Amino acid sequence: LGYNYQLSTNFKIKLEGYYQHIYDTPVEEGNYFSLANVGADFTFEDVDSLVNKGTGTNVGLEITLEKMFSKGYYFLVNASLYDSKFVGGDGIERNTAFNGSYTVNTLAGYEFKLSKKASLSFDAKFSMAGGKRYQRIDVTASVAEGSVVFDESSVFDLKFDDYSRLDLKIGFRLNGKKTTQLWAFDVQNLTNTKNVFREVFDPGSGEVKKEYQTGFFPVGLYKITF
Repeated sequence: LGYNYQLSTNFKIKLEGYYQHIYDTPVEEGNYFSLANVGADFTFEDVDSLVNKGTGTNVGLEITLEKMFSKGYYFLVNASLYDSKFVGGDGIERNTAFNGSYTVNTLAGYEFKLSKKASLSFDAKFSMAGGKRYQRIDVTASVAEGSVVFDESSVFDLKFDDYSRLDLKIGFRLNGKKTTQLWAFDVQNLTNTKNVFREVFDPGSGEVKKEYQTGFFPVGLYKITF
């Protein structure tokens, strides 16, 4: 259920509420495994003989406030509260691997006209989200096996610290008669925030270690449009 309201020519607000019932999800009978969680770690588990008996629900509220580009600037703010559940082959309802509970995204930009042909632009993006769900590693069992063994009593009950990231881009645009050129410098994760991606078991040391998502990452850009 959605509602859109045009506050002015270039300014609008959107509200949306949703409920989604999922059924016939492939699951492994007698086990918590469900295809609903595949992709959270960019891997695919080696499973077989799945049956279409899984279910799930997604419910949430979302608000978006948008100022389209005019008078040299734009911005967009989006916030979402949600809950995502699944039922695996063991019949137990749990959080999905994607159930971070909330997200907030903010985009903004400003363009300075240096001349009729040249302009300087500044764009920023800030994102926050609930921590990534994960499953506790059973260290004792992992050491005994020589490979990772997960504690099945903690399936996606645990969450890493909340995710946050700030990106900033500075660009110079030159408009010609037949081409437009853009030089830009884009800094991703400007504050070098260490967002946890996952925990891994190191069989050599017998310890659990954290792997992190991309840190401070500067990118140069040149683009020409004919």
